[in-house]
Parts: sequence; structure tokens; C-alpha cells
Amino acid sequence: VVTTKHHEGFCLWDSELTEYKATRTPAGRDLLRPMVDAFRARNMKTGLYYSLLDWHHPDYTVDVKHPLRYNSEYVALDRERQFQRYVDYMFGQTRELLTNYGQIDLLFLDFSIA
Repeated sequence: VVTTKHHEGFCLWDSELTEYKATRTPAGRDLLRPMVDAFRARNMKTGLYYSLLDWHHPDYTVDVKHPLRYNSEYVALDRERQFQRYVDYMFGQTRELLTNYGQIDLLFLDFSIA
């Protein structure tokens, strides 16, 4: 299982839905593809971890672990955020992962608010 996107929202693949991704860094490439290819070259099952939290997306609302949860001005913006836009984004990204990388044996969706 490899992390594709953690809570901070940075993507290791070339998502068409965000600019916050590995291809826009000095690495300049999809970092997920070589790992998936290496798993398959060794006949290993392929699992992807994807965080349902995304503290970078402008429509993701503040949760109890959000790094800006104590910033009252940032929290107040939740009234203007449209969470459905984030949900559409999240489904779009999981669709990318499940269609662009061949057979995925396990998709680990993390939602870790405690």
C-alpha cells in the first residue's frame, strides 16, 4: 500500500483536478506510477492509500485535527465553503486512481478524526 495523498492534500500522481501535485515540483513527474509498476513487476498486489481529509482544498471544512482549527478567521470561512465541491473533487481523484493505474487490489480510504 502506497500513500497517494495524505491529509495535507498533496498528490503523488498527475491529478487533472489540482495543481498541488508532484508533477508541479522539482521532481516534475508522477511519483506513484514507478511504485505501482515496481509492485507489479514483482507480482505484488497493489494497494493505494487516499486520505478523505484534505486541508489544502478550499472547500474542505475545518475538522478537529485541521492545522488551522484555532484560527477563528479561517474557521469562519466554513460558512462560505461548499463541501459538495470537495466531495466531487474527492470522487474525481479516486476515479483517476482507480482507472489510470490498472487493477488496484486495495483502496485504503483514511478518515482519522478522533
